[in-house]
Amino acid sequence: RSDDTQNYLLSTGLAEVVIAALEYFKDDEVVSEHAMKMLWCLCNADKGQAILSEYGALDTILRCMERHENCPRVLQATIGTVWSICVHNEKNKNIFMQRNGVGMIVSAMERYPTCGALHDMACG
Repeated sequence: RSDDTQNYLLSTGLAEVVIAALEYFKDDEVVSEHAMKMLWCLCNADKGQAILSEYGALDTILRCMERHENCPRVLQATIGTVWSICVHNEKNKNIFMQRNGVGMIVSAMERYPTCGALHDMACG
């Protein structure tokens, strides 16, 4: 994951395509897991957070988290993505709090108490 690669992928409109795929294939856990991992990577590009915010990615990500609350792999990738998109963005932090994002993460940790990877992401 080099910065140049991430920035190139953002410039191609990949973020918009991945967000659209999350909506179109919303019930597919495999698509959701890999889309979350891709968004997570894109968040770390120079303007990744801003671009993802522009496309309303956080709402899509939180809806994905709600839909796949019974899949620890999707939840793990989603939590990492949420952290990356919110860490330096007050608007996204506010959206996350308004949508009960903390409650969703706590609920996921309670549902999967032995999933070390999920707990590592949530408590990171």
